[in-house]
Parts: sequence; structure tokens; C-alpha cells
Amino acid sequence: MRSPFPSAVLFLSWVCAGHGVAQSQLVSPVNAASVDGSSRNSLPFGDMTLRRYQQIHSDLGASVRAIERLAFRMDQGTNLFDERRRIELEMWMGDAPDHAAISTVYAANHLGTPSLVIARKAFVFGPQGRAVWGPNPFLAMDLPLDAPHVHLGTHSLIWDIAIHQHTRLSGSGFSSLDADRGSTTLAIANAAGTGCVATGQSQTMLALPQIHDVQGVLGFAVGALRAPAQAPCLLAIGVANPGWSVPGLCSPLHTDLLLTTPLGTSDANGSISPIDGFGFHVPNVFGPIAIFTQVHALDPQRSDPIPICNSDGAWFTVPGSDLTRVVRVSRMTDNSNSVTSPVGFRSTDTTVGFGLVVQFTYH
Repeated sequence: MRSPFPSAVLFLSWVCAGHGVAQSQLVSPVNAASVDGSSRNSLPFGDMTLRRYQQIHSDLGASVRAIERLAFRMDQGTNLFDERRRIELEMWMGDAPDHAAISTVYAANHLGTPSLVIARKAFVFGPQGRAVWGPNPFLAMDLPLDAPHVHLGTHSLIWDIAIHQHTRLSGSGFSSLDADRGSTTLAIANAAGTGCVATGQSQTMLALPQIHDVQGVLGFAVGALRAPAQAPCLLAIGVANPGWSVPGLCSPLHTDLLLTTPLGTSDANGSISPIDGFGFHVPNVFGPIAIFTQVHALDPQRSDPIPICNSDGAWFTVPGSDLTRVVRVSRMTDNSNSVTSPVGFRSTDTTVGFGLVVQFTYH
């Protein structure tokens, strides 16, 4: 097979030599090229949190392109947005796995070594102007690259931003950015037996499962509420609720313990958010089966012979897939207020098949 690299080198040399190749624009997700995206998002430019943000695009096609600029647009509406933001950032671009294989580990979303395409510097976003009802122009939110980045089209494209500083310069209103998402189906969680009251709490401990099908990808995550403070927690997953009573345990077991896995450690209030607890994204090949969950927390101050606090049981039926709208873009970020976290959080409905609408300018 002929290697694409000589072609890419010649292509870039031609561009850099000034042969007058006209600039072109490509919008991704492609569903939102001529219409407003089906969602909105304030991350990473609309809120003031310092963060790392990655977005994978698997819908750019197989063409070789020398990308020169990224631009964003505000979500549809009618309000006037006059705020100006100073955003200090750096950005990398490179090859990535398919959008559906995005990982919470930032480094795992790069195939090979990414290129630094914007050395750390400040950009001014806004004023965005008055929004219109429909797709807004890509205006006042541009990221020109220091040098063109050649994307060969053999893999997905990733852009990876570290936002080091974010300040308001003037004005009082900044719009959420336009985003697009795939067709999403939420599974409704049902109670499956009561749990125990943990030390320091006044109500029973709860399991917090979340599950969405997004365009054929199943997002599953579990957290906990009203656990003992700062307690290691274990998640049990099963396909039945046996209601087993174990002598010395504060309440019955509401799963058949098909799978047990660490959930994490609860915070000072006894909580674990589902986005920070156990979770995964996998192809939805399960059919409408019932899944049962229960959380077990170490609770050494309780009077029961076994110092474990059990949550209630919670179960749901795996939803079917809706492929009406497929968005071959995904994003990963975190809320650490720094750029040093090696991992992001997993949202069951706004990770896979979700992303900002981006206009790529290229030769």
C-alpha cells in the first residue's frame, strides 16, 4: 500500500510555498453544518473553571487537510451578549481513536504524540453580539493555529485544550456555545428494597445509578448518597434481586453479586457523584434486560456485627437504541479547576455523541 505521508508532506509544502490555494471551511458535527445544533454547552469557554478539554471528531472524512483555524458559534436565541473574555490557553492536535472509544484518561485519547498547535497565549472571546433563532455565525470565538496542522484523514481528529486563566474583561452576558448530540434514551431507575441509615446520616443510604443509550452506545454510571463520610464504597451489580438476609448485616442484599467493583470514597457529606464513581461506555448489545445495583460502604462506628452500611437497591431495564440522530463526535473534560488532572469525568449522556459545533478552516 502506498504511504500517505509523502503526499501529506508535498501537500503542506505546496500550501506553505504560497501557491494560492483557497481556504475552505468544514463544520463538525456534520449534522449542524447548516442548522443549529440539537444542544448547547458552556464548557470549556462559557464558564470560568480552569480545565482540560478534549474533543474527538470522527466525521471529517478521509481527505488530507492542513487545518489553520477553529471557530465556534453561540447557541440560538434572541438575547444580546456583550461580554468579553480573556482566555489563556494552549492546544494540541493529533490522531485519536473512534469517538465511541473515548476514555476518561486523557492520554489514552491520543494515537501517537500530538502536536502543539497553539503555544500558551491569551485570546479574547466576544462580544458575541445578538443571537438569532437558527444557526449563528462563527463569530468572535476563533482559535487560529500557530502553524497549519496536517490531518491525514486516516484516523479521527482530536483537539486538546488546557485553559490556564479565564477572566471577564467587560460586559455582563456570555452565551452558551452551540453543541450537537446524538439521539438519547434515558433508563428510569426503580427502588428494589430499602437500605440502612449510615453513621452520621438521618435517612437511608441510596445507590444512584444512571444509564443512557446514546445512538447505540450504552453509558452506565453509579454514585451514592448519604453514605458514611469519607467511607470506601463497593458497588454490586447483578441481574436479580434475591433479597438475601445475612446475619449481622444491617439490611438484605438486593443483587445476586454478579459483579462487585470499587466505587470510590465518599466525600465529607457521604456522597459520590455518578460522574466520579464507577462507569463505562460500551456498545449497547444487551437487549431489554434488568440490571440491579446496590452500594456497600465501610461503616466501622455502627453497632451491627458486620460494620457495613448497605444502600437501597435500584434497578432499571436497559433501553433500546435510537439511531435517529448519530453524532460522531465526543468530548472529555473535568471540573478540577486546574489543567493537571490526568482524567476527566464520564457523563452517561454528554460524553459520547456530544460536542461543540466547530468550524475548521483549512487548505
